Amino acid sequence: MRLLSGLPFPSLPVMCAVLLLSALGSLSGCQLLEFGAAKKALPESGVLRVQGIAQSSHIAKNAAGMPLLEAANFHDLLFTLGYSHASDRLSQMLQLRLLAQGRLAELHGPEMLNVDRLMRSIHLPAEAQDLYKNAPKNLQSYFEIYARGINAYLYQMRDNLPPELAQENYKPDYWKAEDSVLLFSLFNFSQSGNLSEEVLALALAQHLDSKYLPWLLPVYPDEPVAQNDAEKLLTLPQSVLHNPALRANTLQLTETLNQLAAVNSLQAPLASSWTVSPKHSANRSSLLALNTLHAAPTTLSNTKPQPSLYSWVNLHSPQLQAAGLTIPGVPLVMSGFNGKLAYSISAVMADTQDVFIEKLRQHNGRLEYFSDNTWQPAQQRMETFFIRGQRPIRETLYRTAHGPLLTALPTHSNSGYGLALQQARSSDDRSLNALWQLLRSKSVESATEIVQDLRALPANVLLADAQHIAWQVTGTYPNRRNSRGLFPSAGWDANVAWEGYADPMLYPYDQDPQQGWLSAANQRLTQPGYGMQLSSSWASPERAENLAQQLAKKPVTASLALQNTAQLRPWLVTQLQQMLSAGGMPEALKTAVQKRPSEQRATTGQALKNFAAINAQQPLSKEHAAWLERFLAQAQAQLFKQDLQALPISLQHAFALHNQHSYPAWLDHVLGREDSPFWQSSAASKADFLIDNLLSSRLANTAVITESQASSSQIMLIDFSRQIPLSAASFTGQSDNPYSPHYQLPASSAGKLYPLPVNYKDINAAYGKQRLTLLPAR
Repeated sequence: MRLLSGLPFPSLPVMCAVLLLSALGSLSGCQLLEFGAAKKALPESGVLRVQGIAQSSHIAKNAAGMPLLEAANFHDLLFTLGYSHASDRLSQMLQLRLLAQGRLAELHGPEMLNVDRLMRSIHLPAEAQDLYKNAPKNLQSYFEIYARGINAYLYQMRDNLPPELAQENYKPDYWKAEDSVLLFSLFNFSQSGNLSEEVLALALAQHLDSKYLPWLLPVYPDEPVAQNDAEKLLTLPQSVLHNPALRANTLQLTETLNQLAAVNSLQAPLASSWTVSPKHSANRSSLLALNTLHAAPTTLSNTKPQPSLYSWVNLHSPQLQAAGLTIPGVPLVMSGFNGKLAYSISAVMADTQDVFIEKLRQHNGRLEYFSDNTWQPAQQRMETFFIRGQRPIRETLYRTAHGPLLTALPTHSNSGYGLALQQARSSDDRSLNALWQLLRSKSVESATEIVQDLRALPANVLLADAQHIAWQVTGTYPNRRNSRGLFPSAGWDANVAWEGYADPMLYPYDQDPQQGWLSAANQRLTQPGYGMQLSSSWASPERAENLAQQLAKKPVTASLALQNTAQLRPWLVTQLQQMLSAGGMPEALKTAVQKRPSEQRATTGQALKNFAAINAQQPLSKEHAAWLERFLAQAQAQLFKQDLQALPISLQHAFALHNQHSYPAWLDHVLGREDSPFWQSSAASKADFLIDNLLSSRLANTAVITESQASSSQIMLIDFSRQIPLSAASFTGQSDNPYSPHYQLPASSAGKLYPLPVNYKDINAAYGKQRLTLLPAR
């Protein structure tokens, strides 16, 4: 392990405490800088001497902290990108690297050891190594230059690391090019939520009456609950499903996955993205917008201010002019604009992971698993875990034909069951090069060809140039035999094995549709019975349905990207009103009203009439928006409380996290499912439940937010009719360093659109003339 005692390139001369003005006479406007112990964040003007830069570069910040990086050559631009990322997000980068490596216990101690065990088992460095090996040599060199920029900042700040690193006396390793690919692999892994969902399903099956399972994990409002899929799991022998060791290991894995969700900021972020063709827009020019979202907080949420997953950047050199959103630690623009092409990448909510229950035994000193009617030796490798404050431990990790074993046999047990994870992977993946070429592409036509090589990352990709728009789903998706992959399957059952991967020709795609617009908001993308399975873990359709209604109103203006979604909820209000008036519900509601005390009947009846009279197609008044949120919050809190409160706390947390990212069971029950056993087991009927909550939420006056309403995190808008097409807005700080002036976003800057020019003539107007200049070390 190489620590920060010296740089991994020619030695850095000792930096002068003060740069003499006479030596910088040619750099008008530069101030003297003293980079001593008091400096805990990068200054925003002056001159710094940095080892590794070839000529010079400049960094400017706007009021929201979005950096402009200027360099006269491509080498220095990449170097400065690494330096800038480290200055803004060093804690995030180092923590995610430790997470991907399975080394968090080195920083945080034994409480993170199970997360480390999980990540070592998954073994992301192996995937990262393949991705890096398949990248062209020139792209590998770009990653190396970028890593040198990170290391230059690490060396400069070795005695002034951000507080959460410094307080543990942590000495980080140097950054390597492969570390950037490792973070990209972690991002890819995090785009599929099926590991957590399937483990949750197994834990629920082990702790609840079996009749409840499919009702707690709905797929979509118009799809029946997955009764047949649940029965395949529930019909496993009781000696398997309720094996004491498997039950304990599943619960422990559930808790570990909760921890993983809390520390993994790369987990598939919810987002709404759309693009409009020139003929459909008000300015007769293409539009593209991306709105990334912060999920509503849960009891697991960190109260410390957290920056968004992505970091803004504006890159300028003779070889490249582009701006957009990046993952700190990765020298690729994930969504952005290069002067000709705009693109956004958002989560497709992919199902590319399956959990298999493996039958295990110890035989002749080796672990074996049952497959193809015979016992097979499990692959094994040794791993050493370093733990802060404790002695290192060495453990054996195992792998079956399906993939890594996430739970194995208890000590001193000769037989039992474990859980293996199978993931979609391709040995000849060229995703890194695809993303790099996408950044340089100049048209929708060329970009649609490029993104077909984006196989490692399951995503919705929206594209726009001045004349055309397009949408393409990317990734690698398994063909499942007799299974949808919703719940864990028996590893010894060949009838549910994977049969290769879906043909990319089947991936959903569209270009220049007649309707004039395309959108992606984590919604269901294919109908049941489509020729391939992308997922059964979609988000709630509300954002997508509301967005579709707005986009269908010709002409579309760029202001759509900034609309207040809390007061625009036509789909949900319509669904609720239809539910209240459908079938036998009106009569049931009338009966429920009559059961109320006489003094409440008139008020209750009026509340029902008032809700039915809300105009769903108009923006809600503040009063109605608050009423709706309170009603949903109460339904969310109370609906399953009686049945789930006896579950282990880790299982309750896992269920809450699942409801954040996938279509939630509580909303599914509010909108329908009158035949659910949860209504039958409740002391009140559904009508009673609705009446109680509609009335109490109407009378309350507290402000709440539910998991159905995530808040905006970042907005990217490209309007081809404007002189500066790209505008960017943030709702959180750009930096994760508490000493940075951009750690918390000023209220005046939150949600405000700032231009990010890609043409040189517009730069000073957007950023002013103040610069931090980086020069070679002497």
